[in-house]
Formats: sequence, C-alpha cells, structure tokens
Amino acid sequence: MKQGKLHIGTSGWHYKHWIGTFYPDGTREADQLALYIQSFNTVELNNSFYHLPDAKTFKNWAAATPEDFIFSVKGSRFITHMKKLNVLKADINRFLNRVSKLGDKAGPVLFQLPPRWKLNAERLELFLSRLDDQYRYVFEFRNDTWYDEQGCSLKCILMYSIASAILS
Repeated sequence: MKQGKLHIGTSGWHYKHWIGTFYPDGTREADQLALYIQSFNTVELNNSFYHLPDAKTFKNWAAATPEDFIFSVKGSRFITHMKKLNVLKADINRFLNRVSKLGDKAGPVLFQLPPRWKLNAERLELFLSRLDDQYRYVFEFRNDTWYDEQGCSLKCILMYSIASAILS
C-alpha cells in the first residue's frame, strides 16, 4: 500500500510573541524560518493574503527550506474579499505566477472566503473554471449558506476536484 507523507505546520512562522516561547530569547527576525524548519515540514504563507510578496521572496523561502518542505499559500484578499472571486484570469495568473517561484515546494493554495459573503454558486463556478490544474486548491467557506440544501458548493468541489477547509 502506498503511504503518503504527513506534513505538520502552522500558519506563518514570523511572530514576535513566539520569541522566548517557541524561539529562543533574542532570536532575530532573519533567523526565524531556519528555526521553524527544525520543528515543522510545512507552513501556510498567510502574508500573501495581505500583500503579494515579490518573486525573489518566494524563491528565497524555497531556497531556505529542506527539499521535502511544503508551502501552503493563502490566496490574496484582493481576489477573495475585495472582488469576491469576480476577477479576470490575468489576476489569478499574476498571483499563481508568484506561487510558482516556490517550485516543487508549492503546496495547496487556500482561498478563504469572507464570513459575511453568502453563497454565489455561479461566481464560484466561474472562478473555478479559470484556475489551472497546476496546483491543489482549498476553499474555506466561512458562511453557512455555502453549505446549502442543493449542494451547490459540494457539486463544485467534486466537479473541480478542490478541497474544502471546514471550520469548527
């Protein structure tokens, strides 16, 4: 039987309040990733939600981590919160082009939808149709209407082979 590899990590690694608890006292910002990878083999890039890091930054992160390290990348809030998935393929490609700089270390791309945004199956399906199959995609539907009786979200999940992150 083929076995997968378990990846365990956190959302981000750069937190001042971790110094003195997770990181040793006096840890410099520049040393945090090197210390993080001693304990974890994956991380969610949360800063990509707020601003898109430049290509060099993605390349540097990839170069600074072990061969089997995986980065999950949170989709831009421009796509999910400001435009509510109503974006051009060019906007998606701009984001994914940066993700591609992680090379084989690029893991799933997480699109976290706004908590007050209600089900819009047509918009979701149009957005999904614009994604290429280069990455695995995960959607975090934060409003209960996305789990409707007709199963619109579930149909899209199945049709486009995406995953759903479920809040508890």
